[in-house]
Amino acid sequence: MRRLSIVIVFGVFVSLAVVPAAQAVPGDTPFTGTWVGRDPAPPDGDGSALLLIVGSGPRPAITFNDDFGTVCVNEGSPVTEFTSLLKGQVRDDAMRGRFVAASCGPVELDFLVGLRQLWSYRDNGTSDPADDTLWDGSVLWSRG
Repeated sequence: MRRLSIVIVFGVFVSLAVVPAAQAVPGDTPFTGTWVGRDPAPPDGDGSALLLIVGSGPRPAITFNDDFGTVCVNEGSPVTEFTSLLKGQVRDDAMRGRFVAASCGPVELDFLVGLRQLWSYRDNGTSDPADDTLWDGSVLWSRG
């Protein structure tokens, strides 16, 4: 009987420890995942490949990469790939991001820190996530 009591107490302890931990993990949002886009053609852009990786939860980490960042050339960087990290905030079908870091290889682009970006989510009338898109005012993003 003593072993049964120990097992029950252990089981209760584990369930009390696991349930709050599971509840503390934020759920995915429609924005969560990998998105690909293409910079607009000249003169509004350079047509380069874009990658957006959105973490889970209502305040996701967002990674934004541009295969050829015109800003990199303009800043005299020896590397033309633009990489950045944003802090996001998801509310309904909108996600806002604020740049916390941006660079072109060794060249830090501190002037971008604090700038904001907005993406709108569209399920395009289907339940298939492959049909989802994001729109940021110039780029139409699709699931990668």
